[in-house]
Parts: sequence; C-alpha cells; structure tokens
Amino acid sequence: YRCFAEVNWLVPDIKGEADRSRLSAVERLVKPLYYRQGVIDGTQYRYRKYSLGIEQERGLDCHYVNLRLLIEIQKVIEK
Repeated sequence: YRCFAEVNWLVPDIKGEADRSRLSAVERLVKPLYYRQGVIDGTQYRYRKYSLGIEQERGLDCHYVNLRLLIEIQKVIEK
C-alpha cells in the first residue's frame, strides 16, 4: 500500500517579507525525516521524502516549508 502525507512548518513573515534564514533553518531541521523504516505492531513500513519546498500563505502572512512524504506499507506480519 502507498499513500502520501504532507507536513507543513509555518514561519511568520517579517514586515511582509519571507524570513529566509528561519525557513532555511527549518529545512535543515527537516532533513532527518527524509527517510525512515521500521516495524509497528507487526507491520513493516517505510517513508521517504517525495518533495520539499517553500510556499507562501498570503492569508496568514507567512511562508512555510512543505514536506511531502511517500509512505509504503511493505509487509503485514501475522501473529
């Protein structure tokens, strides 16, 4: 099975402009989330970065880092 999940980290704008230094810092902090695999309750899973980008949200006067993850359920282990 495959699905996508999107995670967003909002960074408020400063005087109407993107806070590039904080956005870059958030991107660096997100890197450990790029790939992971494991087993939960007997189910093997893996997820990986599908895309990463910076977007603007005009209604909230902020920009955000958007991480899109591809999640794969690899094997359900019967108990």
